[in-house]
Amino acid sequence: MWTRLAAIITVFLLCACSADSERNPIVGKWELIDKRTAATCPSTLEVSEKLWRTNDGAQTFTFTRDGDSYIFTFPNARAPMIVKLGPDKTISLEAGLFKCQLKQIG
Repeated sequence: MWTRLAAIITVFLLCACSADSERNPIVGKWELIDKRTAATCPSTLEVSEKLWRTNDGAQTFTFTRDGDSYIFTFPNARAPMIVKLGPDKTISLEAGLFKCQLKQIG
């Protein structure tokens, strides 16, 4: 009886952990670290599970994980956005020729 219950709990926990790994790792509010790059980078960024909002507007996205990077694809973008998690609640964004560093706020 207890063995069967332990097996059921183990399966449940494994499913819960694997489902959590599919969550968006950059949900939250972010701001640009180096203001000198504001001409090519968003000064603020707000990300929910499926919406990417900058000072230029909002758009939906899909993402996949590739090693240490996350690849965000937008419906109308020419190239995907590569996002890397950094230390101290920072992220780097790379798309085409530009690269930005943002820190999490709030």
